Amino acid sequence: MSIKVLVFAVVFLAGAMGCGGNGVPVNPYSPSVPSKVSVRMLVAVVGGGSYTALINGQIYPTTGVYLSSGTYYDEYSASFSPGTYEISGSYSGGRMIIGFKSISPSAGGVQFDSVHSLAGSVMVASSCSIVYSEGFGMQTFRLRFTVGTNPNSAC
Repeated sequence: MSIKVLVFAVVFLAGAMGCGGNGVPVNPYSPSVPSKVSVRMLVAVVGGGSYTALINGQIYPTTGVYLSSGTYYDEYSASFSPGTYEISGSYSGGRMIIGFKSISPSAGGVQFDSVHSLAGSVMVASSCSIVYSEGFGMQTFRLRFTVGTNPNSAC
């Protein structure tokens, strides 16, 4: 067999087997893993209050509204790379509820049971949310959550 035929055979077979440019086989039957996952974070301060928050040290843009019940409600959507993140800040006026929901459940999201309080007075903690209790004056909080690409374990 000549060298030209051998080179052609290797190149043809590599293409037919689905090898990527780096020589790693590509499975055409499995979806690609997203580099970013869209997540929705819901925040409510019950009893008329306000809050400030940082996500991994970056200011969280509060654009919420006051509902007729006196609750301040905010919803924030963002794309995160898979990994662990922290939210910290302060709130006043009542209980603070922070919860997570996947925007595209088939792509993953905040992973079930990954939401944990690191600081603050917790009333209730569940797999995808935390309720911080009311207190007098400004209260501080800090929580950690993990974003992943497994759609079967996303909030």
